[in-house]
Amino acid sequence: MHSEWAFFEDCPESNTFIKGIATRQTDIKKILAYSTMSQLGYMFIAVGLGFYSTGLFHVFTHAFFKAMLFMGAGGIIIALHHEQNIFKIAQHRASLPIISATFLIGVIAISGIPPFSGFFSKDAILAAAFQEGQYLIYAIGMFTAFLTAFYMFRMYFIVFVAPNKHSKEYVYTSKTITFPLLVLAIGAIFAGFLNLPALFGGEHLVDTWLGQLNSKVIHMPHSTEYVLIFASVFIAIAGIIVAYNKYANFDVEKGEDEKGFIGNKFFVDELYDLLFVQTTKGISVFIDKVVDAKIIDAFIMGSSNTFVNIGKFVGKLQNANVRFYAFTMVLGMTCIFVYIYSKLGL
Repeated sequence: MHSEWAFFEDCPESNTFIKGIATRQTDIKKILAYSTMSQLGYMFIAVGLGFYSTGLFHVFTHAFFKAMLFMGAGGIIIALHHEQNIFKIAQHRASLPIISATFLIGVIAISGIPPFSGFFSKDAILAAAFQEGQYLIYAIGMFTAFLTAFYMFRMYFIVFVAPNKHSKEYVYTSKTITFPLLVLAIGAIFAGFLNLPALFGGEHLVDTWLGQLNSKVIHMPHSTEYVLIFASVFIAIAGIIVAYNKYANFDVEKGEDEKGFIGNKFFVDELYDLLFVQTTKGISVFIDKVVDAKIIDAFIMGSSNTFVNIGKFVGKLQNANVRFYAFTMVLGMTCIFVYIYSKLGL
């Protein structure tokens, strides 16, 4: 283990923390954004454990289904006149067959259901944690896999499945959206086969290609791998079932309160504001009003005023008055003669 990555290995709970927040969000873009951050947590776990190729493989597969989900969300927002609240989207649901199908592919892939791409990359990270004896990290990764399946299918069931009082009308979606969605869907389904493990007859092509990085690889009995695969798929399906039972027939007209401890993001924003924003603001105001205004400025302006006053006094001597100049000359010469007289004792 390289020390510079130790932080990411020691802090996997941030992955669960972010996913917990996502379970109560109502903004479709925020849900996807939180899911992106949590997937980065998986990547950091892999890199922190020394499985560099596995982390990069998850970056690769994640790019397909997350880009597809974000583009699909954009298509939904455009179709619903820039509405982003998933319950309001459901209340005025439109018929978007291509977006709906590709969105389903995306949430299945990110949930880690085989044979979609997300299964192979995320399962490899979980297996890496188990192989290295990091059982706490493995357990946290499994729990966050459950949360991923839950909140992603929560979003899908609300947006596309839950009944509403509005009759669906077909909305034309531009080919600039639908065509890329179909291309990305292919990657979301098949990209995982590029690094197919030996367990399924694969040759770890990504691991082999990145072999020069001295990346670790999975090497454990096939029986253990089967158990780990079954466990990860089971936990993902459990998350989907929980989401289905709660949201497939959810009253979208009623909506869901985004407030509360989780809905308010564990009050992280408020705590951050109190500890850092307000503290920094207070220090800045003190420096501005006290240190800068009353100390630094007072010293500089005091010094400046002193020199200005000296300049004004000296300026009075340069008044272009000949009689004044003659008087000062006589006065000066008199002072000199008196000084000389006193020194010579005359």
